[in-house]
Amino acid sequence: MKNIILKIKLLVIVAFAVLTANAQLPTAYQCVIMNDSLVAANVYEFDIYLKNTSTNTSSTPFVLSQFQAGFSLSAAFRNSGTINVSVVSGSSGLLAGQIPTPTNSGSGRAFWELTDPNYIRITPKILANGTVISGTGFGTRVARFRLTNTNNFSGTPNLAWNFSAANQAYPTKIFAYNAATSQQIDITNQSAHLNQSVVVSRFSYIAKMVQDTFISDSIYEFKVYIKNTNPNINNFPIIMSQFQGGFSVSNNFRNGGNVTVFISSSELTTSGQTPVAVNSGSGRTYWELVSPNYIRLTPKSPTGGYANGKVLATTGDGTLIATIRLVNNKKFVGVPSINWNFSTSNQAYPTKIFAYNSASQLQSDITNQSSHLNQLSNSPATIKFDLSVLLQGIFTSNRTMTPALFNSAVSNYTENDADLISVDFVNSLTNEVELTLSPTLSITGLTSMTLPRTMYNNQYYVVVKHRNSIETWSANPVHMNAASKSYDFTISAESAYGDNQVMVEDDVFAIYGGDINQDGFVDGNDFIDVDNDNTNFASGYLVTDANGDGFVDGNDFIMIDNNNTLFIGVTKP
Repeated sequence: MKNIILKIKLLVIVAFAVLTANAQLPTAYQCVIMNDSLVAANVYEFDIYLKNTSTNTSSTPFVLSQFQAGFSLSAAFRNSGTINVSVVSGSSGLLAGQIPTPTNSGSGRAFWELTDPNYIRITPKILANGTVISGTGFGTRVARFRLTNTNNFSGTPNLAWNFSAANQAYPTKIFAYNAATSQQIDITNQSAHLNQSVVVSRFSYIAKMVQDTFISDSIYEFKVYIKNTNPNINNFPIIMSQFQGGFSVSNNFRNGGNVTVFISSSELTTSGQTPVAVNSGSGRTYWELVSPNYIRLTPKSPTGGYANGKVLATTGDGTLIATIRLVNNKKFVGVPSINWNFSTSNQAYPTKIFAYNSASQLQSDITNQSSHLNQLSNSPATIKFDLSVLLQGIFTSNRTMTPALFNSAVSNYTENDADLISVDFVNSLTNEVELTLSPTLSITGLTSMTLPRTMYNNQYYVVVKHRNSIETWSANPVHMNAASKSYDFTISAESAYGDNQVMVEDDVFAIYGGDINQDGFVDGNDFIDVDNDNTNFASGYLVTDANGDGFVDGNDFIMIDNNNTLFIGVTKP
């Protein structure tokens, strides 16, 4: 019985001793992420403060034996760059032996872990007689951490405490030293860790190319705007200290001409930063003859220094950097295909945006490629239209026609030229002929035409006319919504409106011939004209030469007779 009582007393004494010992540990603390700032486009900093929030901090001192921290950050924030993590010199309130050092091995290191989401790891540096954590103000500053990126940061850091060890993450833990037991104890309390980070992106902006237009066949222009998109614009205005622009342009667009670049308008005039159209000195803008071609706008510093740069607008499209006008000594052709350029390869000129940093009184490169938009219509200066069509009257075999022009000794034509045709482009909405062209058709039934930009995005019936063939319409309108369009009548009868074509060999189709007098029908009246010329032994480039051999004879009657029997005539909408 005495032994039992003795054991109970001993247990009570031990329990009391443990409670007394643990009573010397802080029961409450607060650890806070705060004062974060994007001090430059590629430099992000934040503070960690640790505070003893026990009721009686004098009787319950908080002796920090170890501090290890894990922070998750948005992978997108890194923007594919390489991050170096360091501690800002003189920023830590910890004892020298406990300040994290920026190395990637050993205790107390701070480094960037490339996982998704990315992590910062701060491993502990053990010190028995560690730092006594303050219970006043914000507490003791563990350190101000600096993240330096090889690229500019993009978007929002989404900085957060991490307490998990899953997916290679590193857990945050706080250890306190217990003098009574000469041991350290893990006192981590997740709810005591606060996040007061506020940075979205100090230099958040949108740069865009918009409102492209052709002033004439040889003058083209577009506008460049930059807008401050930071939601906290009152605290974070963007003072643009310099803008340099590089734009790639299709080499074909120039059409072999010499292009001069002008700035026709800009809202940078008040700060003296408007680029000027000269080929030397800062602020020049010129056409660089490489392939693809480039427009270069070199930067002009604001009058009186970087601090006097243009404050970027926060409404509408933003600040008009420039209306860029290209003047060619030839007509532009095809699509401009203008794009932002960020590369220096092949003599290209990179786009860069610099902002004034009032803290450092220097300018920072804040360029973020994903913030540069291309909203140009890129409508073509001209439309290349390729047409495939065969003519029954002069068709021979193997998708080939006889060279009617050459056979009739028409000058300036070769054995590769079949005949002249006329092509009407009929607007499907107005049913009006908007354009008529007269190209030469090759013996294989091919021809190419150039249509004006005014036809872009409209729809047209393609109407083929020939001196002794039936007028033939495309089955459907062609939408001219690209720089290059085509139409092929030869692939089926259905390619023509009303299936109004004849199969001249397997799976090859041609428009009907024999309409000698062009009245829209093949009938007896067409025989009369052919018969007269046949009687007179006529030869040469004549409409009565239905087969294109250069002579009017009995061979020209055969097709006319067949098509007359079939009551062939024009079919159209």
